[in-house]
Parts: sequence; C-alpha cells; structure tokens
Amino acid sequence: MTQVQHKSATFTIDFAEGDKPLRKPPKRFTEYKTKTKELTLDKLEKKQTEALQRRQKYEEDTLRRIRESRDECIKIDQKLWLLQQQDAKRRGLPGMECIKPMSRREAEKAIKSVAQDFNKITKKIAIETHIP
Repeated sequence: MTQVQHKSATFTIDFAEGDKPLRKPPKRFTEYKTKTKELTLDKLEKKQTEALQRRQKYEEDTLRRIRESRDECIKIDQKLWLLQQQDAKRRGLPGMECIKPMSRREAEKAIKSVAQDFNKITKKIAIETHIP
C-alpha cells in the first residue's frame, strides 16, 4: 500500500483583535434594551385595575351567556313537557282527561320548534366550550 501525503494549511489567530466586536448586535436587541422601562407604582396599579376590569367583564359576559342558555333550556323543557302530556293523552294514560288534545299541525310545529331550539343551544354550547 502506498501512503498519500496531504499538505495541511496552517494559519494563525491573532487574539489581540478578539476584544473588538466584529459587528453591531441586531437592531431588535438594541431596541429591546431601550424599550424596557421601569414600572412605577402608579403604572402598576393602573395595569392591575385594568386587568381587574377585564376579568369582571369576562365574568359578567359568562354569567349572561349562562343565564341565556338556562332560559332557552327552560323553554325547551316546557315544550317537551307539553309534548309528553300529549303523548300520554294519546296513549290513554289515567289522569290526562283534562288535557286538551293538540291538532296534528300544532304537534308538528312544536316538534320542529324543539328540534330548532336544541340545534341552536347545541351550537352555542359548542362555541362556548370550543368544541371543534
């Protein structure tokens, strides 16, 4: 076997010039240092009151949405109760003699209304709970 010899390149590093920065730091870093300001007590209190107001508004909006959903659920419950009474009357169960029977058209309207209400409230709940 023959050995191949490679010539290596040599160089020297002058460490005396290493103290100087070769270039300026990126602009975003220099601006970041100038943008940071100390918070005064007044500014901190202002930020805290703003955060408290945002939190209270969020809670109020959440409570309002919960109340609206509850009211819609109550309406659905009333419609379903009426439909259940009509079903019990149709089957001839005891105690349903005083219930006025619905016409077929009224029953269809009530069923469609319940289905629409369920669809509406399901969409609202999905949006509120972020269900994809």
